[in-house]
Amino acid sequence: PVLAPGNPGEWDDFTVASPWVLRESAGGTARYRMWYRGCRGTGRERACAIGHAASPDGLRWTKTARPVFEPPSAIERRQLRGVTVVRRAEGYLLWYSLTPELFNKGKASTLHLATSSDGLRWEAAGEVAEASEHLPYPIEPSVLDAAGTLHLWFVDSLRHLEKDNYAEHEGAPYLRHFTSSDG
Repeated sequence: PVLAPGNPGEWDDFTVASPWVLRESAGGTARYRMWYRGCRGTGRERACAIGHAASPDGLRWTKTARPVFEPPSAIERRQLRGVTVVRRAEGYLLWYSLTPELFNKGKASTLHLATSSDGLRWEAAGEVAEASEHLPYPIEPSVLDAAGTLHLWFVDSLRHLEKDNYAEHEGAPYLRHFTSSDG
């Protein structure tokens, strides 16, 4: 593995997941930066946050000792799932998803934005999108900045439970696409 969970008692000792990597160049030297979801504990005791690691080659990674972003509430820290990051001239944008509690019917997964000037200190900016299904499917976002237009994709199953099986909605697009100039 290139990035393993932390040692027992560390904030990411249970799992590391949902990595997002950017390659950055400064003064002719390239480095890689990774943001990832790290979790400790299990079940109701679970808490997740977003960590950061850096690498000169994409193979050997050095993690920061503490998470760089934690969702505002304890409930949201249990619900944290997907992560994606983009760098722009004015700083970094990070989208993260929250799934609803498993048995909380009538709620959908949501996508939130956080901003940072350096990729290490983040400020939550609020919810930006919601999945179409009111079920605990995680949103796994992906983003690309193409000439100033942000393109955001995520899978949205658009399925509903009928009897004992999930059925597709008529004309369901499984991959959603959004564009934005500011995130």
